[in-house]
Amino acid sequence: MADTLDLQDMQGLIIRGYGNLRAACYILLEISDPQLAKIWLNAQAGTITAGQARPEEKAFNVAFTYAGIKKLGLEPAILAMFSNEFINGMAVPHRSLLLGDVEESSPAQWIWGGPSTSPIDIVLMLFAVDDRELSDVYNTYAKTFATSGLTEVLKLDTVDLGNKEHFGFHDGISQPVMEGLPQTETAMNTIKAGEFVLGYPNEYGLYTDRPVIKPVMDPKGLLPRDSSGSGNVDLGRNGSYLVFRQLRQDVRGFWQFLDEATKNPDGSSNPSARIKLASQMVGRWPSGAPLLKTPDQDDPQLADANDFAYYQTDP
Repeated sequence: MADTLDLQDMQGLIIRGYGNLRAACYILLEISDPQLAKIWLNAQAGTITAGQARPEEKAFNVAFTYAGIKKLGLEPAILAMFSNEFINGMAVPHRSLLLGDVEESSPAQWIWGGPSTSPIDIVLMLFAVDDRELSDVYNTYAKTFATSGLTEVLKLDTVDLGNKEHFGFHDGISQPVMEGLPQTETAMNTIKAGEFVLGYPNEYGLYTDRPVIKPVMDPKGLLPRDSSGSGNVDLGRNGSYLVFRQLRQDVRGFWQFLDEATKNPDGSSNPSARIKLASQMVGRWPSGAPLLKTPDQDDPQLADANDFAYYQTDP
């Protein structure tokens, strides 16, 4: 039997993604005064959108880097319990090789998060129903930074692409569901909670590394017990590891490549062949219709078709 999910103790972004809040921005902060920053964070704790909420106007979530948590004074022995990936970050050489962050994509070329850029300690994630509401939410927080030991390193704005991704294809069709949530549908798209949040078993029946500490270190009894049965308390439970990257996608280069690859014998462009080759690379037509169900032409009526398995249908 799956553990009962403590949605009140989880951040809302993990649970629902805020698809109804079409405006968003991300604020990258550096901690300049840890004591003032702690006071500010304590004051904002009650405004964080939790997992059980269904926000209609705005939402606010927060994430910390390893460096940020260290600045806030967590004990070294507890810091060491986080996963190696979180501790090391993405900019270390061996991780760059694994991720393909080399040459023009190397951390040395990054505009933030690299070895020679300003430290990032906190990421504020703001979501709102529209740009006006988002601006109000941002200004509410931003005006407090200077007196709260925080420096805004960068504000990352977003553009609403609707239901399309950057290359023009229908997006968001396949979404996993966390086991234990009310909207769990079928076994095919239901994933163990431990694949999303800490303190729960994952698909292997294992627990991801996170700080599990002795009860004596939690004198006020604020932390939940370690569900793996160690008898300790779980500082990480209901939290998650967030991968936050800013990528550049070469949309023009993608379509220029396809145009060259599908030109007619006389050298003229062949739009239908270009679209078909792109769809074969993606696995779906621009509308979202899967090629397994309509291999020769797009069919918008199949835009959300998802009841198929690639291997069984197209070995």
